[in-house]
Amino acid sequence: MSLTLLIILPFVIIAICWIGVAMWYRAGAQRAVKFEQQGIDGTATIRQLAETGTYINMRPVYQFHLTVEVAGRQPYDVAVSEAVAPHAFAQLQVGARVPVKVMPDNPNQVQLRWGAVA
Repeated sequence: MSLTLLIILPFVIIAICWIGVAMWYRAGAQRAVKFEQQGIDGTATIRQLAETGTYINMRPVYQFHLTVEVAGRQPYDVAVSEAVAPHAFAQLQVGARVPVKVMPDNPNQVQLRWGAVA
């Protein structure tokens, strides 16, 4: 390999990585906007929870087994994994009721709304 290629290659690899990270963040932001605009308000009861051992932005990820209640629909069970902010730790208990947003076209897509009141 030429010296020029050895110098340029690391910068190209770093640029590709940054583009990938930017695309990942953008997809997350678009998902949040979609939930906010199209999601149906509901309430979920935590039936079971377990810490997965994974952390996202220094927040532990939990696996939740929920019973979801949405107006006009029968209650149903769903499992979701989500990173939990420290301010929500007090709500992390079996039997707790948590506000959720549910995608109307796929009720298994549930977003826990820790800042809202159930």
